[in-house]
Amino acid sequence: MRTARIASIIALEALREQWKNRFFQLVVIFSGVLLYAALLLGAMAVEQERRVLLDFGQGLIELAGLASVVLGCAYAVLRDMETKTIYLILSRPVPRRAYIAGKYAGILLGAACAMACMAALHILLLKFRGAAPGAGYAAIIFSSWLKAAVAGALTVLVSLISTSALSALSMAGIFWTLGHFTQELRFISSRLSPAAALLSKLLIWIIPDMGLLNLRDAYAAASAAAPAWGMIIGYSAVYSLVCLALASFIFSRKEF
Repeated sequence: MRTARIASIIALEALREQWKNRFFQLVVIFSGVLLYAALLLGAMAVEQERRVLLDFGQGLIELAGLASVVLGCAYAVLRDMETKTIYLILSRPVPRRAYIAGKYAGILLGAACAMACMAALHILLLKFRGAAPGAGYAAIIFSSWLKAAVAGALTVLVSLISTSALSALSMAGIFWTLGHFTQELRFISSRLSPAAALLSKLLIWIIPDMGLLNLRDAYAAASAAAPAWGMIIGYSAVYSLVCLALASFIFSRKEF
């Protein structure tokens, strides 16, 4: 109970830091401008205006949420280490796992607020053009947030392994991209030699399965009438918790 209370305090502080961060605010403002640009693009595609507005806006919200989470997770712990703030925090009886969990939760909460604001703006733009967001709109935004959460947990882990924010950002981008091609990677793996196939299967296990969380394409193909939410949420939670547990272990081995 005490650990959870400490983690919640750190999460609230991390949330305040997110909103104060100029880049985070820039992402929100820039996304609003680009959503307006989507409106102009939709006006040019008269017959497919709704589809253009919907796809462009949802894709932009996903990328903005991903950018805010990954950047926040890459710099959250390393910034405190560089500024020596970590010494002040850990000088008190603060469990290191609570510190990691709190930072991560605060960043995710900030991203959720930002994505909700951008989604509300997007819906207003759609309604202004006489288009409906669709029944699966909320599910798509939520799945985009889950993708950002998974990428963020991986970023925290890589940032503590490499102690480099640039490396963490690069690996998060690579893994996020590869995660959308897990089915193709499995197919390639089945055509490789036994040794190479074993190595590729290990890599596939490490890469987050973003295709499982990609409800945007599924709804576009009208094939997501009943998303497997148990599997989707369960996979996101397990992958994120494993990354955070490893990150907490590595962080506990560091001397401050």
